[in-house]
Amino acid sequence: MEDFCKIIDKMPRPYPLEYGKFLYNEVIKHSPMICYEFGSSWGFTTYAIAKALKDQGKGKLYSYDHKVQRVQKANNILKQLNLNDVCEVEFKDIFSITSFGLDFDFLYIDICNDGQKIQEVLNKIKYKNKLIYFEGGSNERNKVCLERNVPTFSNLKYEVIFGENQKHSFSKLI
Repeated sequence: MEDFCKIIDKMPRPYPLEYGKFLYNEVIKHSPMICYEFGSSWGFTTYAIAKALKDQGKGKLYSYDHKVQRVQKANNILKQLNLNDVCEVEFKDIFSITSFGLDFDFLYIDICNDGQKIQEVLNKIKYKNKLIYFEGGSNERNKVCLERNVPTFSNLKYEVIFGENQKHSFSKLI
């Protein structure tokens, strides 16, 4: 993992390196087989999840983003990191999908930083007894939602996994 962190530390990313380490550790801790990611962006969280799956020797990540350039860039880096056998990012606007027939163990959502948008996604899937994580949840991150005039995550029951008092945080539904 240390060599991997040195590589991704040089890549552009919106989050601190520790964010990726915590996400990696969550995957290792729970050992999911089927993972989904909604909102891969440039791929930082994608690489962390895929690396954890590769290191545990099992599992697959299905990752989606709605911007073609991001999808292409993330897939190129997955190949460079030798993680393309575990994950390929696909171009897909998840908001245009009416329902998800997903069978999964683990879902990471990083879309719009908007509690209402997260709820819209959750309304489309069966997630009881599933591991659901989302970008945000800390008090500092909720302030960003308020500044953008979008709903916070107060409608969700969750615990902050990383970044309790930081702008960059991610949380787990409970």
